[in-house]
Amino acid sequence: METNFEYYAFISYKREDEKWAMWLQNRLEKYRLPSAIRKEIPRLPKQIRPVFRDKTDLGAGALTDNLVSELERSRYLIVICSQQSAKSEWVGKEISSFVEMGRADSIILFIIDGEPNSNDERECFHPIIKEKIPEALGININEIGKEQAFIKVCAKLLDLRFDNLWNRFLRAQRKQRIIAAAIGLLFLAGGGFLFDFLRVKKEYYADYVDRWGIPEGVIKLSGAQIKKRLNYYRFETSRGKLRRVVYANSAGFPVEHVKPEHADRSAIQELFFTGNRISVTVLKNSKNKTIVTYYWGGKNSDRIDIKQDLEGQTAAALASSFTSMQNLFIGFGYEKADIKRFKLTRNDDGYIVRKEFKRHNGDDSVPASDASGIWGFEYDLDELGRIVTSYYLGNDGQHFPNKTGIIKQKYEYDIHGNVSRTEYLDKEENLILNDELWAIRLNISDNNGNPFETTFFGIDNNPVLNNEDVWKYTYKFNEHGNLIEMANYGTEDNPVLNNIGVWKYNGKYDEHGNLIEYEIFGIDGNPVLNNSGVWKITRKFDKNGNEIEWANFGIDGNPVLNNNGVWKYTYKYDERGNWIEQTNFGIDGNPILDNTGVYKFAGKYDERGNMIEYANFGTDDNPVLTSSMRHPKWLPKFFVKEFFNRFMFLG
Repeated sequence: METNFEYYAFISYKREDEKWAMWLQNRLEKYRLPSAIRKEIPRLPKQIRPVFRDKTDLGAGALTDNLVSELERSRYLIVICSQQSAKSEWVGKEISSFVEMGRADSIILFIIDGEPNSNDERECFHPIIKEKIPEALGININEIGKEQAFIKVCAKLLDLRFDNLWNRFLRAQRKQRIIAAAIGLLFLAGGGFLFDFLRVKKEYYADYVDRWGIPEGVIKLSGAQIKKRLNYYRFETSRGKLRRVVYANSAGFPVEHVKPEHADRSAIQELFFTGNRISVTVLKNSKNKTIVTYYWGGKNSDRIDIKQDLEGQTAAALASSFTSMQNLFIGFGYEKADIKRFKLTRNDDGYIVRKEFKRHNGDDSVPASDASGIWGFEYDLDELGRIVTSYYLGNDGQHFPNKTGIIKQKYEYDIHGNVSRTEYLDKEENLILNDELWAIRLNISDNNGNPFETTFFGIDNNPVLNNEDVWKYTYKFNEHGNLIEMANYGTEDNPVLNNIGVWKYNGKYDEHGNLIEYEIFGIDGNPVLNNSGVWKITRKFDKNGNEIEWANFGIDGNPVLNNNGVWKYTYKYDERGNWIEQTNFGIDGNPILDNTGVYKFAGKYDERGNMIEYANFGTDDNPVLTSSMRHPKWLPKFFVKEFFNRFMFLG
């Protein structure tokens, strides 16, 4: 039996058929070959795994080197055949590539709808199949059913007779039904023990650490505590394993991280196991949209291959700026770095003490750096596994300063699990200013674990103004843990205007914890205009948490045009949560051109969520030219970014 294949099969499919591709991959990887057959034919494996399901979405163009490599390393190519995939350019490219490798006889056609060789709208075979494999036959679920079709695929992959596998499968099914009935009786007799084992159980924590690749909660919180806390981590466990970790607000809805020390954390993590070992972690943003996927490897979960999933985000973007003050998952288009793998070193307790960046999936030989010129990190940990010192590494693996001269960061924690002190140091162990112009940050939390005060200090340990011309921020929260006030103070502890002319922000929230209104004030407590000529902003959200409206108001409470010449923006999204439209309105509620001469921006996406086109329109809905080179899909996110920077920076 050949041994130079990493994957048993590569599944090619159209986005509309993804549920079938996932079903087949899941069934194949869980299928266990009967032991009697393995005794007869020792060369056969216990399981058909791994199976590669192509989730890359590159649109038109040639296959990437990575994807061609995955095809080369796959023993078989399984094509999900349907009326949709028959028209897919991408599916055609994957078939052609496999045929050009001289392996047309290793292509399995799995028909889920349509009719092969019908040569009309019912056609389910791709033209490349008909051209390159004219006598091709498929396995049709509509003719023989899902189970027989699945076993036929297994037989082809293992080069076995279908009848032999099918008869043993039927016997195994009968045995499983008997076992299931016995389990049902045990369930009734056990008073619901199995139900408790299977149901999703939730626990709440202030923080977490990575232990053998699995998040481990730090400082447990009660249900009463989380209802008054700005943010916390919700651990969801079932069948004896952690399945999901959600960074949530007091209303229980996922939110993005705003603390810079957690810039590499996503709002949602979904965990998948092989046996008792972590195998995959899917990282999602607060809208439940997959960003990247971590594929774990190594004996002690000490390797992570990073794969792309979300439009506009790549594995490189995820790892592009670990020393940045911004969160990497909100999607503001950071400079990209070429990081595709993490090599981890763990201590005896399973906590990470070193993380090195690598340039390629599956390869530790070529180092890589982030956008700040850092090649990895080394950590000192406390007794809970939390980072207390983070050292930057150079390409030789030694401690090395970043572009601003910082070589390490030090952290202290309070009793609520929050970082209470942060320091930046250079290679001589002296304090050094970071890119926000401070060397030390102190945070004080209230009894609910919410930030009460943040202050900044320079290299001489004296108060210093940060890059917003502020020494101290103070915060107030309502009974639901929502931030309702933030104020700015100078080094004399006196009220000051920040660099956009604001002393205090006030906010209001809906029942989901979405900020629906905020106002700004001057030192005298009176309303003031920001640098966009606006006093108050109101926002509306849909049921999925997507912002659908943004409106501007003046000091008198009446609608006002901002410095872009717009009173109100409205946004639309498709069923997958992709932003597809922004429209601009004037004070009278009628469509209006902004300062670039555009009324409406519209975006289009391919089948896997990549923006492939955007266009500008006038108030008559006819295309127009714009004086701006900005990318319109970032405009809604720009407002959110400004909000986080000015109102929600609680680091």
